[in-house]
Amino acid sequence: MKCCFLSDVLVCPVRNVKRLTELSHTETSDLFITAKRIQTMLEDYYKATSSTVCVQDGPEAGQTVSHVHVHILPRKKNDFGSDPDNIYRELADHDKIGKKRFRNKEEMQNEANVYRCLLVNGEAE
Repeated sequence: MKCCFLSDVLVCPVRNVKRLTELSHTETSDLFITAKRIQTMLEDYYKATSSTVCVQDGPEAGQTVSHVHVHILPRKKNDFGSDPDNIYRELADHDKIGKKRFRNKEEMQNEANVYRCLLVNGEAE
């Protein structure tokens, strides 16, 4: 996983499909209900005022992993400079070698544990 920054969370369906249109209506509903729940949790935890929620659906849309997923990125004013759309440049380049240090498995596991506690208990341990 090469997420854009610490609070970038990916939500994906259980069934591995390449495109959003391959999901059933029930799977689509489950995916976006889960995405909304994660968005609320992230905004509360990071004291964010907004979120970017996006799906890069297919290679021409920038999808680099052939499994549909929703990016949820909690946002604050000027977090990517004065233009909020600068995030799309970051998304386009975030997985390029040498761009930045990627988090290791342990760091991502620790982050996942915090989020799990927030979702289950309503607070981080």
